[in-house]
Amino acid sequence: MDKVKPGWLTLRLVITAALSGLVLVTAGVMLLTTSYYARRSTLAVSEQLIDQVARTTQVEIRDFVQPTVVASDLAKRHLHDGVLVYDSEDSLERYFYDVLNVNPTMAAMSYVNGDGDFLMVKRRPDASFSTKIVVGSGEGRRATWRHRLPDAAVDELENVEEDSFDRYDPR
Repeated sequence: MDKVKPGWLTLRLVITAALSGLVLVTAGVMLLTTSYYARRSTLAVSEQLIDQVARTTQVEIRDFVQPTVVASDLAKRHLHDGVLVYDSEDSLERYFYDVLNVNPTMAAMSYVNGDGDFLMVKRRPDASFSTKIVVGSGEGRRATWRHRLPDAAVDELENVEEDSFDRYDPR
C-alpha cells in the first residue's frame, strides 16, 4: 500500500487554496473593473443624450417663440413709423388679425392703454378669430366680442356680443 506522506497533503491543500484564492481575486478584479468601466460608459452616454435633448429643446422653443418676437418687433416699428395707430381699434384689430393669420403657432395678440382700454384678437379652437374690446371705466365699462367664421376676412363678422357685466381690467 502506498502511504501518502503528510507533507504532500498539506502541499496539495496549500496549492489548491492558493489557486482558488487567485481565481477569486481575479474574478473580483474583473468584476470591479467591468463595473467601473460600464458605469463610466453609461454616464458618458447619458450625458451626451441629455445634452442632445437640451439642444433640441432650445431649438424647438426658439423656433416656437420666434414668430412672437418678430410680430412684436414689427408692431413696435409700425407704431413708431405711424403705419399702425394704437388708438384706432380698426387698425389694431386688422394688424393683429393679419399677424395671427400668418402665424398659426400664435393664439392671441392684445393691446392695453393706460386707461385700461383693451383690444385682443384670439384664435378659437375651430380656427376662427374673435376680437374682444373693452372700453370705458367704472360703471360705463363695456366689453364687446366680435366673432368670425373660420377663413372669414377681418370685416366679415359672424356675430357681435355686448357684455356690460365684463369688468376685465388688464392693468
